[in-house]
Amino acid sequence: MATSDPLVHMLRPFDPEEDPNTVSMRWEKWLSRFETYLVAKDITDAARCKAQLLLLAGCKVYDIYDTLAEDADDFAATKTKLNNYFKPLKDEAMAVFQFREEVQKPGESVDQFVTRLRAQAKHCGFADKSKEIRAQVLQKTINKKLRREILKNPTWDLTAVLKEARAIENSEARAGDIEGREETINRIRNKPPLAMQDRQGQKQQSSVHKCDHCGCHAKDHRPDRPDKPDKPRKKDTFENSDVCGHCGGKWPHEGGRKKCPAFGKTCRKCGRENHFERVCCQGKNERINMLMAEDSISQEQENVPRRYCYDDQYVF
Repeated sequence: MATSDPLVHMLRPFDPEEDPNTVSMRWEKWLSRFETYLVAKDITDAARCKAQLLLLAGCKVYDIYDTLAEDADDFAATKTKLNNYFKPLKDEAMAVFQFREEVQKPGESVDQFVTRLRAQAKHCGFADKSKEIRAQVLQKTINKKLRREILKNPTWDLTAVLKEARAIENSEARAGDIEGREETINRIRNKPPLAMQDRQGQKQQSSVHKCDHCGCHAKDHRPDRPDKPDKPRKKDTFENSDVCGHCGGKWPHEGGRKKCPAFGKTCRKCGRENHFERVCCQGKNERINMLMAEDSISQEQENVPRRYCYDDQYVF
């Protein structure tokens, strides 16, 4: 039946098989908590103390005591037999080894680190626990500034080391707050206005050449040559010549663009209008985007003719 006593939940049953290397240290800690529990509950009767010990220690401890018990055992005798059973398993060499392996954890203060070292040092049999703890802090702290201060002051005892550690940690915390606030202010000050950001974004977008038809990058139309960049567009071969780029005859035509023999005619090669098959560029520049639509012909001025083509579309 579960108990409603909140103090009982602080004493979980002792497991001597959990870690044989630390069983003596764990038993001493458990027994200390049990004696505190007796004081808190104001239990002084020896028979009740013995019953509480065997009940709260758990089945495994009860079975061990059952092999050692005698009819005349009181509370003191029961504790002594259990202590004698667990203490021979105490290994100071292993305790010292575990003490030397302790390191300061990330996010752990030096005070918290020292508290763990003190708990471990109780089982190591050190003649001067404070001296050993100070040496462990020097070697295994993650605070490099504290290590340098300890080395500069070899006469510091553990109390002085803790005082310096608290001062360093407090100053670093305050400095971090100030520096973080200044960094935020500088970031806000150096941030360009929203209008400038919009202009920069538009400029970056306009610098990317995209296909007029599908909107993808021009190089995506070259799956057979993915590693070679697009070459710059060559100028029309009919530019700066006396040959008409639409009919192949002499340029310019007398009477304007409508007097060109190719005007209104359909190319038998590509099916487009306003040029003959012999000057058709279909197939030579298929990967280049069409820059002008066919209906732009009607929008050109009469006296400003164009004699060259863009891609496969000819414009007068």
